[in-house]
Formats: sequence, C-alpha cells, structure tokens
Amino acid sequence: MIELSKNLIKNNLMKTQIMFSSLICSTLILSASLSQAFLAKSSSSSRDKSGFTMEPATSYTTGVLKQSGINDIGTQSFGFDIGLGYRISNYSFGVTYGQGSGTADQSGVKQDYKALDTGLYATANVPFMFKLSGGYLLSSSTKVNSTLNTSDFAGSGFRFGVVYDGLPYVTLKLEQIQRSYTKYNGASLTNPLKDTTTLLSVGLPLFN
Repeated sequence: MIELSKNLIKNNLMKTQIMFSSLICSTLILSASLSQAFLAKSSSSSRDKSGFTMEPATSYTTGVLKQSGINDIGTQSFGFDIGLGYRISNYSFGVTYGQGSGTADQSGVKQDYKALDTGLYATANVPFMFKLSGGYLLSSSTKVNSTLNTSDFAGSGFRFGVVYDGLPYVTLKLEQIQRSYTKYNGASLTNPLKDTTTLLSVGLPLFN
C-alpha cells in the first residue's frame, strides 16, 4: 500500500509538472503572438498616418563622370542631406537639400571635389516595410579643385531607389542618381558631362 501510494503521488507530480510546463509554453506563445500583432498594427498605423516629415541623413556615394573625349572620372564622397515634406497615407513628397565632399580620380590623378543638390522627392509605401523613392534635381553642381584651377559644373538630374523603414529610429536608403552637367565655369557645354552615382544613406526620421 505504501509503495502504491508513493507511485500514485509520483505520477500526480509528473502530471502536474507536464501541465505546468504546457501552461508556460502556451502563455509564451500567446504573448509572442500578441506582441507581433501589436507591433504589426503599430507599424502599419505609423506608416499610414498623415503629417509633416523631416529626415536628416548621412550618406556615402560612389560614381563616375563621363564625357566623350576625356578619361572617366571616378568619385567617392561622404555627405549630409535633409528632406522636408508632407505625407498623405502611403505617399509623401517634399524638397531635399544635400551636400558632399570627397575625391575625384582621373587616370590616377586625385583631386578634391564638392557637390550640392537641391530637388524634389516623392515616396510610396510598398509591402514588407519598404518604400519606393524618386525625385528630380532642380539644381546640381560639382566643384573640382586641382593645383592648377577650379572646375565648376552645373546641371540637373534624376534619382530613384528604395528605402527600408522596418528598423527602429533609422531608415536605410539605396539610390541611383543620374546627373547631366550642361555648364562648365558658367559657359554652356555642347557635350554635357554625365554623372552616374550610387548612394547609400542612413536617415533619422524626426517627424515621420
């Protein structure tokens, strides 16, 4: 009888442990599901709201300047830009200003250069926390400093790319920028200088 009672108590303890473990697992699974649902709902509602937007960003660019009759000029730079705009539901639009400085390399000869861009932008939300982005550069200028002289190029351009805003506090942007410089030191160019640049930036959406 004593041995039977011991076995009965042991079996009841095992059943109690199994039920307790199952309860804990179920609670954890339910909590995780509710957390995911809450985060998804919060992210969705945050992406759909309307209002003013402001987003400063730091960027790294690499590109190449091309013009028939001259050797290609490779460029690398670090820069800063800021976007100010307004968002309506899944779409936003506004103005951007950016500047950068770096090195221009033509046939092994390296020179310092600075770039300035002012333009318009628009974005559209797409699934999986991404945005499609595009814009028109109203004014784009590049100044190349050499030991002999300074070359000023001016023109306009387009930009297009993709933005990921699924991270907390920051956004990641990958863009390609196409510029056409039609002026050199204030004079019109019959053969424009073409600039193709790839940009990677990290933004901080202060109002978004």
